[in-house]
Amino acid sequence: MSSDPVFGLPSLLRLLSSHPDGQHLTTALNDGIFASFDARATVMWLVEDRQSLGMVGYVGFSGEDLARWHRIPLTFDSQMVDVVRFGEIYVTASADFPTKYPNATFDRIHYKQMMDRLSMNEGDLVGIPIVHQGITHGVVQFTTETPRDWTSHDFSVLTAISSALGLWATHPHTPVAPLYRSAGTEPMLMFTQRQQDIVEMVNRGIGNHQIATELHVSVSTVKQELQRIMRSTSTSDRTTAAQRAVEMGLLPASEN
Repeated sequence: MSSDPVFGLPSLLRLLSSHPDGQHLTTALNDGIFASFDARATVMWLVEDRQSLGMVGYVGFSGEDLARWHRIPLTFDSQMVDVVRFGEIYVTASADFPTKYPNATFDRIHYKQMMDRLSMNEGDLVGIPIVHQGITHGVVQFTTETPRDWTSHDFSVLTAISSALGLWATHPHTPVAPLYRSAGTEPMLMFTQRQQDIVEMVNRGIGNHQIATELHVSVSTVKQELQRIMRSTSTSDRTTAAQRAVEMGLLPASEN
């Protein structure tokens, strides 16, 4: 299978007819059609079980950059989830992302450092729904190096790409194995609601038995969730995990 970039819709359709995998397609888009929009980096996700987005390809970022972005719950406050929820193209200034989505629980310090290092803090963040027969099956998002005056022609091209990718994503021969599945870890951008409740109570000094009672779950369940939280925060004990979650912006600091 050729790894050449695609520079127009006809070549994109020819590539899609060969049913490339997500990584191959993301690379071809970033180096081709999206390059005409000054793209610096591209990431693609597909909807998983109507609950989350699973990453299927990325270009321009390192695996370390995206370690916590391989799987994104559809409850996450972000542009990529809005794109899926509303099935519309979104354009946001990269620097405005943290303020436009104030409820997003992610490591904002790391985000800024990453965008600074990649010289993408001054550009735009563009999200395109992957749509087929009125259903949104995923999102492809790219970041430009500089701001752009987006024209109606630009949006027409992006809309055509959206429809073409929808055919690819729903074709039975398309290999769709999200990258996070082979990561061997549980990289999560945010906590589930139960994990959020648990880590907030840990941060207030509440013990496992009382947490279990208040959440109406078993102590074993609390311990299992704490293990997931510690893996997500790269820590080895519950107290440090709660402290790290505060530092990363994954929950507010305790008022006590």
